Amino acid sequence: MDMKIKWKKSDDAVSEVIGAILMVGIGVALFSILYFIVMSYPFTPSSPVVDIVGTIEGNNIILEHRGGDSLDLDVTVSFIVGGTRISATVDDYLIDSNGNNRWDIGERLVYPSGDMTNLQVEATVVDMDSNSIVMMGVLQEGETTAIPSLATSVGTISPYNQASSPLAVSATGDSDLDTVTLYYRWSDDNSTWDGTYIADENNNTVDINGCDEDASPDKGTETNFANVQDTAPDLDVMNIKEENTGGSPSPPAVEVFSTASTSNNRASVNVDKPLGTVEGDLLVSTFTHDSASGTLSSPTGWTDFFSTLSTGGSTFLCSYKIAAASEPSTYTFASTDSDQLAVGIVRISGVDTYNPINAQSSTNTGSSNSPNCLSTTTTKNNTLVLRLMSADDDDYGFGSNYPSGHTGIYTVQSTGSNGETHTAVAYKVQTSASSTDSANFFMTAGEQWGTITVAINPENSINYEIDFEYQWTTADYEKENKEVCIYVDSHTGSENLNINYYNGGSWTNLGTITSIGWNNFTAAGLISSTYTIQLIGATEASDSIQDNWDIDCIYLHTWNSTGGPYGWTKFGTDTSHPWIWGFDFPNGMGYYEFYSIGMYDGDVEDAPAGADSICRYT
Repeated sequence: MDMKIKWKKSDDAVSEVIGAILMVGIGVALFSILYFIVMSYPFTPSSPVVDIVGTIEGNNIILEHRGGDSLDLDVTVSFIVGGTRISATVDDYLIDSNGNNRWDIGERLVYPSGDMTNLQVEATVVDMDSNSIVMMGVLQEGETTAIPSLATSVGTISPYNQASSPLAVSATGDSDLDTVTLYYRWSDDNSTWDGTYIADENNNTVDINGCDEDASPDKGTETNFANVQDTAPDLDVMNIKEENTGGSPSPPAVEVFSTASTSNNRASVNVDKPLGTVEGDLLVSTFTHDSASGTLSSPTGWTDFFSTLSTGGSTFLCSYKIAAASEPSTYTFASTDSDQLAVGIVRISGVDTYNPINAQSSTNTGSSNSPNCLSTTTTKNNTLVLRLMSADDDDYGFGSNYPSGHTGIYTVQSTGSNGETHTAVAYKVQTSASSTDSANFFMTAGEQWGTITVAINPENSINYEIDFEYQWTTADYEKENKEVCIYVDSHTGSENLNINYYNGGSWTNLGTITSIGWNNFTAAGLISSTYTIQLIGATEASDSIQDNWDIDCIYLHTWNSTGGPYGWTKFGTDTSHPWIWGFDFPNGMGYYEFYSIGMYDGDVEDAPAGADSICRYT
């Protein structure tokens, strides 16, 4: 009997393997999807942690790194001063003390903003890598001024094909803008644009030299203003010269000391302390004795004006000294005989410059009520002329009849055996460089007398200043580029000239004229047809040197950067909102493209990369 064995097929183990494989596949798929999702998002660097402190020092905004991470040089910084925004990078203003091209702890960023008085000042620092603000704050509370946006645009022209002229072309922009200028270019085939350069410049000569914007009178002298209304140097010039504004000074302090002696042929004069100025007081002496045969001698350190004179039975001598504060207050004069010795000393305080080199002297004898003439001519501007006289006589002395315009001091002192000693002083201030002084002095009677003249500069009596205003009334202010051009033919002296413009309330500096030849300055603030500049000395106090300038040209040079390879040409400027022009298609039929440029307070909008609006004239 045959027996058959039957095998039964089982798939239990296969099912377990397949299940495991499927689970692994599902896990890998899910992980792949998750990886793809995660890696699809960019990773942003973390924001730097940094401590930045902002301050204002004078006209500078200071940002100082006080701690934390160092920053790259391309980190952006911005300042808002009175509503005006200034953007830059750290690299523009960083003082990189360690030279590693990073903004590190202790290093400062210094932005020279200018005068920020009463203006609100804000600062912001932005890290570009992490796109995060690392510092923001108000550094100073104050006023803000709304600055209009310079962004303008020519409106769409519809329909594209235009058959009538003129076409009203308008621009949009902030209504507070000073001006908006329309530019165009033309093509006859819509691909080859006219690149011809069209000159657009103007040289506008100065109009007026008699304006007075600041209600302050001009200073100095000016001749031949018409000669400066040129645009190129020639042989004729305008001359401007400083004037002395020091005025006529008050006479300095004058004090007289006198004495007489018969003891040991010597006379001692006490001059009280303190001696006055930094340079010292000027002491001037005159002394006599009764014998013509003897000699006189001044104390050590004194300078004699002239050799001893012996006339009329007496000997006469004058001397001077600039006394130092450390000197003794007693000075002793001597003679070689036993006769009467008389000494008078004048102390002059409160002067700035002494010039005893100009001293002169004379002697004379007089009789009762007869004039004794001293004729001395002085021609130094704003100087004090001093005359000192002394006499020795038993009975007579000087009277009080000083010449007109002189101030006198008169002293009398008893002397014992010979009666009276007389010392007199007269002084006068010269009022101009051409003034003269020829004086007659009187005695009641007499014997010997003498005079000396000393020219000295009183303190603060000389100060040369210059201040002139020049004005344009038809200035071409609409051009993009503007300069004040001044040609100096020659200059005597060493002082510079500052050039300022009037902003409606005060003067703002444009620059400084430091040399002969052309001196050109950006005409800031030229926003209307009236424009005023000021020429003023760089040294307006304690100036003892008189400068003068020969100026050949003063004019405004204005121009536009138009034309060139892209053919853009200025069409016109509108000075009031709304901004609109009657465009007359100056090149005839063809294709036209337009853009506009706004301007506010001297700032000009950048030209766009392409046209704002287009049309075709048929």
